[in-house]
Amino acid sequence: MKASLLTFEMGLEDTRQYIKGLDLENELLSMPTSEESTSLIVPQVKNYRDHILSLSTKKRLFDNTAIIISLYGQLERFIESIICAYIKHINEVIPQYSDIPLEIVNHHLNMSIALINRSESPKYKDIITAAQVISNLHSCTNNEANYKVNAEAFAQHTSNFWRKTIENSFLQIGIINISGRIIKCQNFIEYIKKDRHDLEADRIIPEVALNFLDTFVQLRNEIAHGELPQLTANSMLLDYVNFLEAYGNALYNVIYSETLRYDVKYFGNALGKPKKIFKQGHIVGILAKETSIHVGDLLVAETNNKILPFISGEIEELQVDNEKLTEVSPGKDVGIKVPFKGKSNFFYFIIPREHRIDISNSTA
Repeated sequence: MKASLLTFEMGLEDTRQYIKGLDLENELLSMPTSEESTSLIVPQVKNYRDHILSLSTKKRLFDNTAIIISLYGQLERFIESIICAYIKHINEVIPQYSDIPLEIVNHHLNMSIALINRSESPKYKDIITAAQVISNLHSCTNNEANYKVNAEAFAQHTSNFWRKTIENSFLQIGIINISGRIIKCQNFIEYIKKDRHDLEADRIIPEVALNFLDTFVQLRNEIAHGELPQLTANSMLLDYVNFLEAYGNALYNVIYSETLRYDVKYFGNALGKPKKIFKQGHIVGILAKETSIHVGDLLVAETNNKILPFISGEIEELQVDNEKLTEVSPGKDVGIKVPFKGKSNFFYFIIPREHRIDISNSTA
C-alpha cells in the first residue's frame, strides 16, 4: 500500500518540477537577445523565441490543460490503487472470508458482477479476466482457506472522484467519515496553516476544507468535455499540487491506520500501557511481558483517537539498563525507540517483523 502513496507523490513531484520548468522557460524566453551577436546560435534562439511567443497564449493554455488532466489522473490512480491495496491487505491478514468486514461482503457479489462486465475493457483486460473474477467469488462463497477477494471490483467508479464519490467508495469497504478524518490529520492541518490562510485549522469542516477538491474536479471535467478554461496562473496550479499532496498523505495515513486494526488482531502481541515515556515520546518504556522484542519489529499504538485509531513505527533501538540490544526476552523492562510520538495513555502491541506487511510513518 505504501507503494501507492509513493507513486502518487512521485507524480505530484514530477508535476511540481514541470511547473517550475515552465517558469524557467518563461524567464528564458523573456531574456533579450543581442542583435549584434555574431554567434550562429543566436538567430536560431531568436527564431525559436519568436515562434513560441507568437503562440504564447495557446501554449500556456495547453500547459494548463495538460497539468490539470495529469493531476486528476494521478489522483484517480492513487485512490483506486489504495482501495485495492487495502482490500488485498485485509485478504492477506484475515484467514477466513466470513470474518472480513461486513460492508465488503455485502458489496462483493454485485461489484464483482460489474467487474465481469468490464473485464474486457482496456483498463482491466491485462489485470483480471472474467474467469478469474468468478473463480475468486467461488473461493469466497465456499470460505476456502486461500480465498481471494476481487479487490479491483471495489476500485470501480462510474463518476469522477468528487468528495462525495470518494466518501462513498470508502464506505463500501467499511471506512466511514473519510473526509472528516482526512482534514484532522496532522499533515493536512499543517497544509491548512501553511497554504490556506482563509481557513482556521481547528474549525474546518469537510465541505469547506475540501471544496478545493471539487473545484479542481469541476475544472478537469470542463477540460475533458472540450470546454476551454481561462488561463490558470502557475501559482494556482502549484496550489492544486500542494493540496493533492496533503490530501493524499492524509488519506494514506487514515487507511494505513485501519489496516493496523487487523494486523493487531491477528498478529499482535499485547504489551499494555507504558511505564514511562522518554525523548518526547520517541522512547517508550514498557514491560516486555510474555513476548520477546526485536529491532525491526513493529510497535503499534492504539490511540483512542477516531482520526487515527492506530499508529505504528519500526523499532529502531532497544535498551535494557542503559545497554543497547537487538533482542529483549520476555519479562524485562525495556526502552523502545520508534519514529512516532508515543503517549502514556496509548495501549501498545508488538507485531513481529515476519508479520509486517506494510510500514507507515503516520503520526497522531
